[in-house]
Amino acid sequence: MFSQRHLPATVLCLTILSAVAVLAGGWHFAKVETRAPVERDRAPLTSFTSAFLEEIRSLETLYFNHLDDIRAQALNNASRISIAGNCRNIIGIEQASILGPGRSGFSIDLREDDRTTPLPEPYLSGYGDNRLSTGFLVDPAAINSQGQWIEQPGHSPHYIARLSNDRILALRIDTDQTAAAMDNWLSVWIPDAFAAVDVSGIQAEVVSPRGTKLAGAKMNQEEKPSLLLPIQCAIGRWHIASWDEYQTLITYRQPVLIGTAALALLLTLTGVFGFIQQNRAFRLAEQRVSFVNRVSHELRTPMTNILLNLDLLADSIRDKSQRTEKSLGLIRDETERLSRLLANVLTFSRNEKETGTRKAVTCDIPTLVQEVVNQFTPSLERKGIVPVYRFDEGKSRYALGDPDAIRQIIGNLISNVEKYGPVNESFEIEVSQKTKSGNLYSVVAVTDHGQGIKSSKRAQIFKPFVRLNDSTTEGVSGTGLGLAIARDLAVAMDGSLTVTSPLPGKSSGTRFELTLPLSGANIVSIAS
Repeated sequence: MFSQRHLPATVLCLTILSAVAVLAGGWHFAKVETRAPVERDRAPLTSFTSAFLEEIRSLETLYFNHLDDIRAQALNNASRISIAGNCRNIIGIEQASILGPGRSGFSIDLREDDRTTPLPEPYLSGYGDNRLSTGFLVDPAAINSQGQWIEQPGHSPHYIARLSNDRILALRIDTDQTAAAMDNWLSVWIPDAFAAVDVSGIQAEVVSPRGTKLAGAKMNQEEKPSLLLPIQCAIGRWHIASWDEYQTLITYRQPVLIGTAALALLLTLTGVFGFIQQNRAFRLAEQRVSFVNRVSHELRTPMTNILLNLDLLADSIRDKSQRTEKSLGLIRDETERLSRLLANVLTFSRNEKETGTRKAVTCDIPTLVQEVVNQFTPSLERKGIVPVYRFDEGKSRYALGDPDAIRQIIGNLISNVEKYGPVNESFEIEVSQKTKSGNLYSVVAVTDHGQGIKSSKRAQIFKPFVRLNDSTTEGVSGTGLGLAIARDLAVAMDGSLTVTSPLPGKSSGTRFELTLPLSGANIVSIAS
């Protein structure tokens, strides 16, 4: 069934629907479709590339180790026949040469298929009889005892190593043969390593130096690869190429989209503003009703206790004086609680401008504190709550303010201890001084060791009608006005009221600090 309480939400929904319709129209007209590559996880391809590079390096190192074995054999002055035999066991060696001054060296052609065209012999630079040679030029000054891979334009790569001061080993390498041998090995190794790339859906292929595809699906060769990774080593260069998949990407024209979004936002803000205003009015009305209900509940409870104890007093006045004294104490406590409640309600509802102004008077803060505590002593004793005083006797005990307002502030703070503080526990009342901005202030601190105040509540407990728990049947009663009135009174006396919870270094406890100036000032008298 529709009611006025649903009116703000209905208006808000209608304005939001209108904003959505405007935004949908602008969204349609601003729409632009483009073609863009599909983002994929390249981790499998990256992992395969690293493994492939490591495998190429491993094969290259293995091949160089075989060449180093030939160098070691030559260092031991092995015969020409022995060196030639070992070179034939290694793939790719076309020519083995021992170079020396004059004609002290030799060169062996190790090719098995084509000997019609002789291979040019390498020669050492600096020797006149070899200067007209067209073979591979070896500079003795640039060669060390370790094997070196040297390439020169127009010649096959050579493996060069110094055997002695005047003897150089030169091995001519056919890289096509070595690359083919490596491809044969990689064709066995690649399928398992490349499987993760296939599973990931990445379009990629591996191509050898001879142009042979070692792995990968058939690609559209008309389309250039989006990623091309060369794997270079001394024997040759392999390539890993990948192609992106494309998808239709939708973008929007910014001017059209911004205009419609601004219009939709304006409609939404209008609806939200109306919702907030209407909802605030309903909430205020509900708070007033709730306030009346709470006050009625609060007034009914002490009055019921007073009447009950009066009946008990009437029945027991002839029996035991102790029972009579207890009943009278309860009547006094409930009467004082009712008086404090009425004082808070009247203070909250009173217009400050109607009370006029008056000058502050000198107040004996410890004496005022003691007077308020004495009022709470019977109820505190029944709960086993013990006040602990900490008065700084070395400082002045006087401050300027409204004594009735100070009593009401301290009473509200101690009332919170009575309601929310743990039973059979102590709480501290401290009177001290502090300096702020060159001025002296009197500080009254009330500290309890209860559960403390949640962080979400600390910023709101000084607002009217806000309580630590909104339920009036939880066993702890109150209107939610005490702390709001206490702060207003403190500010009216040029002071402040702050809260710290939990206590420093602890996980619980609450500390309220009332700060009052020690310098004269006119204040607004808002206490009765």
